[in-house]
Amino acid sequence: MNEIFHRVSIRKFTDRPVEKGIIMQILRAGMQALLFLEVMNWYDGIVIDRGWVGYNRFWDIPGVGLPYVQTWPQILKKRGILTVIWIAGAAIAAGLVVLVF
Repeated sequence: MNEIFHRVSIRKFTDRPVEKGIIMQILRAGMQALLFLEVMNWYDGIVIDRGWVGYNRFWDIPGVGLPYVQTWPQILKKRGILTVIWIAGAAIAAGLVVLVF
């Protein structure tokens, strides 16, 4: 129980500069995260919304009469805007990493 109630920090910092290779690893990881977000953005909009929700009677709400699934122009507009936002966010994050290090 002592370990739960008493926190001990084991971090130790030095005055050494961060190696350029480590910074490049961080940037590559950020780009991979961006790629993952982009793939999931489009996968969710096309495969899940149009393919699964659009053809499954489970998502029909009786008496509402409104389509649950977005139209193709709505999907393309929304996913396209999100693509630009993700790319801009990744560029800003990568730029900050480069400026800080």
